[in-house]
Amino acid sequence: MDIWQLFIRHAHRDTSARDRDNGLSAKGHEQCERLVEYLKARKPLRIPLKVLSSPKIRCMETARYVAEWAGCPLAIEDRLDEQDLGGESDSQFFSRLEDFFLENQFRSKLCLVSHGDVLPILARIAGQSIDEVKKGDVYWIENKRLHGLNAVATYRGT
Repeated sequence: MDIWQLFIRHAHRDTSARDRDNGLSAKGHEQCERLVEYLKARKPLRIPLKVLSSPKIRCMETARYVAEWAGCPLAIEDRLDEQDLGGESDSQFFSRLEDFFLENQFRSKLCLVSHGDVLPILARIAGQSIDEVKKGDVYWIENKRLHGLNAVATYRGT
């Protein structure tokens, strides 16, 4: 059986008050629409059965686009949150992500929506090398191989 998981970085956030947990900007909503178009073009290959999101509003809003398209449940996963720079060391952050990954590595058709500091670490734990995932973009790991990194950013549809 092929095991695959989608990893999505939240779309562009409203930056009017950066110290708040803001939702998506107009640009972010456009990025989410493009993300769903991209995923639809791969249908039925990349339809998740469940979406897990960081508790940040921008992630939950991004995740909602995917869950609604896929017709699957959306759940909040605190371990997908970005690093708490005020109270979480680098080793604690890595351990949290490693625990999450090890617990979920064999769950197929799972979509994870998180942050730019989380996704490269999850990829590294999975044995892949990623420098950056662009906002509103996706990659997936299928049978321990990385695919589609930042493909949404260049996707034009058909």
